[in-house]
Amino acid sequence: MDKAEMVDEMMMFKKMSVLPTEKDFLDAIVSVSLQELKRSSLKSKACPKFDPIHMAYRETVRFVGTTFSAMVSKVFKEFRPLDETHPVFGRLISQRFDISHLSLAVAQLVNAKRLFYSISMRFVQLLNKDDCDSLDKCKRLNVAALGCLLTVAMRILPCLAYLEKVRQYMAQATEKDLEDENAATLTNKKHVALLSKEACTGLHTPRFDIQNVAGFVLPEAVARVEELGLEYVFKLQDNQLDSAKLSQTHKEHLVHYSRL
Repeated sequence: MDKAEMVDEMMMFKKMSVLPTEKDFLDAIVSVSLQELKRSSLKSKACPKFDPIHMAYRETVRFVGTTFSAMVSKVFKEFRPLDETHPVFGRLISQRFDISHLSLAVAQLVNAKRLFYSISMRFVQLLNKDDCDSLDKCKRLNVAALGCLLTVAMRILPCLAYLEKVRQYMAQATEKDLEDENAATLTNKKHVALLSKEACTGLHTPRFDIQNVAGFVLPEAVARVEELGLEYVFKLQDNQLDSAKLSQTHKEHLVHYSRL
């Protein structure tokens, strides 16, 4: 690889997206909930016997899972394996980060994507069952589902924060850094950013046991879901829904709905 190609590859690091934070996951839940309620309300007008709330709960779970999966997929697709890049980039990263921890972080995101899918599909199946015949039961399943999805998201936040440090470090690299690193002996290698394996527990397997939701979900994740005020979202009238701004933060949504 000549210098021009090396510079082009360096630009790929500079163009990488900022990694998701907890706020991004929470905003995604509110945004999807509003969109699905609006879509369900429109469908109920065409078919009066159609239950818009039931569908909104079900489709919210489905598409929150899909959205979360897309968010992490984008990350591990942009973080290509180092053996697919020029060796100088691996050496440059290893000056500041433990390569094995980088691989661990990406692997955790791959597992998270599988969990997002399995959790959302399992709860969609429950919401489709005939015995899910009351609004209260739908609501409880919805909160449990979103709580489980957010639990996975919260467990990978340390991985995302670690990878964001790598992204920022590489985005700030210059051609001079590459030239210096290419000639470096790396005898004074020093890791300044390490990923705690304990901070990423619970994602060693993509399997999800619906019978052990209580042992899986983080209480703070359920609390976050309840704080979003989604019960108000599903009580909105069509005219109120049209005026809601999807770009609002989850806190602004809560204030808006609590005044209804």
